Amino acid sequence: MPYGSGNYVQQYFHNIYLSAHGKTLTLRLSVNVNIYYYNSFRQINQVLGTALAITSNGNWVVESPVTSYVSTTGQFPTTSVRVNASATAAIRYGDALTASYTYAFLSAVGFNVSTSTTTTTYIRRFMSSSYTISL
Repeated sequence: MPYGSGNYVQQYFHNIYLSAHGKTLTLRLSVNVNIYYYNSFRQINQVLGTALAITSNGNWVVESPVTSYVSTTGQFPTTSVRVNASATAAIRYGDALTASYTYAFLSAVGFNVSTSTTTTTYIRRFMSSSYTISL
């Protein structure tokens, strides 16, 4: 944290994990916040943006990402923000196997298999999480 007074941008990360059979799929939520500081005092002025991405190997796609946030005090500025995120992780079944995600792993962590109109088989899994950023 800088000393004195002013504003700075801080990036926070929260990972959502699906793990089984020695393999893990990770959905990463990143949150950028604007923080005002004066000596040891800090406050969150605003959330500047959020993003969801899959950081695991393979040609994964994030479908229907939704993020929201709310000040835990009911207003900004605040010292605490609750962040919610949800999305569907999707990949072509063949690509998942190529990336070493076995059928046993995919079944154990709850993926659903569907077929598109072009008969390409996709697997999908809804993921969601919430966490709090506190200063």
